[in-house]
Amino acid sequence: MYVETINELLVPRITEPQKVIDLFAGCGGLSLGFEAAGYETIGYEMVQSAVETYNRNMRGHCHETMLTVGQEYPEADIIIGGPPCQPFSVRGKQQGMNDARDGFPIFIDAVKRLQPKVFMFENVRNLAFSHKWYLDMIIDELRKLNYLVEWRCLNAVNFGVPQNRERIIVVGHRSRFRFPSMEAKKVTVGEAIGDTMNEVIEGCHFLTPAQDKYIAEYEKKSDCINPRDLYASRPARTITCRNLAGATSDMQRVRLPDGRRRRIVQREAARLQSFPDWFEFCGNEVQQFTQIGNAVPPLLAYKLAQSVKECYSLDERPLDEILQMNQMLQPLFAVYIMKEIKINNKSPRVEKLIRSMLNVLDSIGIPLEMVKSDQTRMRIAEATLAVAGIKKSFTEAKSSDDNYFLTTREIIKFENDYLEGEYSSGSYDDIRRSHLIMQTVSGCVISSSEFKEQSTNTPTRGYACSPLFAELLRRYRTKKWNELAAKFKKENESLREKLAHKRELERIPIKFPSGKEITLSAGPHNKLQRAIIEEFLPRFGFGAEILYLGDTTDKYLAREEEKLRALHFFELEHEELPDVIAYSQEKNLLFLIEAVHSYGQMGEIRVMKIKEKLKECTAEIVIVSAFDDKKKFRKFSEDIAWESEVWIAEDPDHMVHFNGIKFLDIHK
Repeated sequence: MYVETINELLVPRITEPQKVIDLFAGCGGLSLGFEAAGYETIGYEMVQSAVETYNRNMRGHCHETMLTVGQEYPEADIIIGGPPCQPFSVRGKQQGMNDARDGFPIFIDAVKRLQPKVFMFENVRNLAFSHKWYLDMIIDELRKLNYLVEWRCLNAVNFGVPQNRERIIVVGHRSRFRFPSMEAKKVTVGEAIGDTMNEVIEGCHFLTPAQDKYIAEYEKKSDCINPRDLYASRPARTITCRNLAGATSDMQRVRLPDGRRRRIVQREAARLQSFPDWFEFCGNEVQQFTQIGNAVPPLLAYKLAQSVKECYSLDERPLDEILQMNQMLQPLFAVYIMKEIKINNKSPRVEKLIRSMLNVLDSIGIPLEMVKSDQTRMRIAEATLAVAGIKKSFTEAKSSDDNYFLTTREIIKFENDYLEGEYSSGSYDDIRRSHLIMQTVSGCVISSSEFKEQSTNTPTRGYACSPLFAELLRRYRTKKWNELAAKFKKENESLREKLAHKRELERIPIKFPSGKEITLSAGPHNKLQRAIIEEFLPRFGFGAEILYLGDTTDKYLAREEEKLRALHFFELEHEELPDVIAYSQEKNLLFLIEAVHSYGQMGEIRVMKIKEKLKECTAEIVIVSAFDDKKKFRKFSEDIAWESEVWIAEDPDHMVHFNGIKFLDIHK
């Protein structure tokens, strides 16, 4: 029934007059759901093979382009999209907004300029945890455009998709929106690929003995009870491009009746993502797996599209009502995210206390999203409840004015006696170092050392709630709560804000030759980049203009696409791309400059690749390796390519020419 459903239901058909723009469309998983619901879609995607897949299967057309802020779009009634999730994925580096692939500024810009009636985007669950501060920022920006913005963490398995796949869905509108209802029955792997999973399929890859051994060792270390194969009786694990295309310990695999194991093939992966059988994928095997793993399940997209259709048909609310509702919605987001945190082995009474305390701490700016584990978040809440003396109700909260101080050992005893903890009394250092540190820095909790001289690690050191924080706790869920929370935040800058200010203060200011000023993230590599722009280019650049500048966080801070294209500059691979690209119109020179700190010098192979890629470039190429000092240069000197240049920041008036005849001729 599942296969019949997706094959018959998920078919493009145009019945609605509204146009839908799909940003970062990939191969079209989200668009397919909307086209099946009757909408005409227009896609935007930079990966060629994904664009080909989209255009082969959809009624709408996908443009192959790298989206930027300021992109021109046709008029549209609805905007949807999946800004790249790698910046926020738990399997990635989690660089968030510092990742060059962060697409949220582009999405917000499109909403701002097109003013659709409804918009919706999808991203990984981790955006609401490790990067919750950024999700809050995104929602804030979208609300400023006078939209009601709501979000949920949805698991695709609850909507007919045979796969556990948790994703954040954010919707903006000006009327009413109802997220699709969950289904009681979960579709299994057997219902999706039972006709093939026990067969040897042409082109499938069998696991080698070495891979079997590696996976067994990995699963043993991970305390995995059952091998992570696909089982016919249950839904699949999350389908990702990594566990489809890569031979990893987490690869999606089936065990055949003869005991051999094989990786699933593209068609099976597509079924588990709810792509119909008629849907054709373009590109090679890795490209197809990548498209499938990165897609929004079309069946989930279809059900979201039905909710969007209902929302679109409703009358818009008055502006003052939208503004008022946004104010009311704000604390609900904190409550919702706290519900997502896993709290095990607690009674409903204690769990409610813990979640309420997490909500309070989150609301006043304690960055719980920076805490790595749910267990630690729970201990932070428990320690705060203990310091406040809360056993049953927040109205019990005490403060230093009540002379209610608890030592770290007394906090552990309170947690065990009243909050159903089972903690060792010897773990008192964890209270000081991990469970109360943020509350102390934020002014929620004060230490007895503020009243008398005490060593920071003495076990008799006591902690108490500040009087204002205790009052805030006592007023929780009353009419006075918002007023007191605002007063607390006014008197105590939130830790989130303090950390944001600290990050900003640590950034490196830099001034372009044109006079434009930006900042780079802190670090020795970016200090060298500043020297290149402020010292090297004024001396040797002949008025060169910056066409590309990368940050150590992989985020490009300057990228003049049109000017690079005008020079017939073809985009280099990541490992070939230098830190700085500048162009001198006066001498028709294109400078490719690498700031070498711990690696990255312009070696023979890299230079050869660059020259091959840029053989159609209309400017003369000048390749430069830049170093902080002569000691660092000596370390890499043997690996510098001929016909390239070296510049050393500690002696900025000179260059070292590795047979750089062309560059010498310019200066004669």
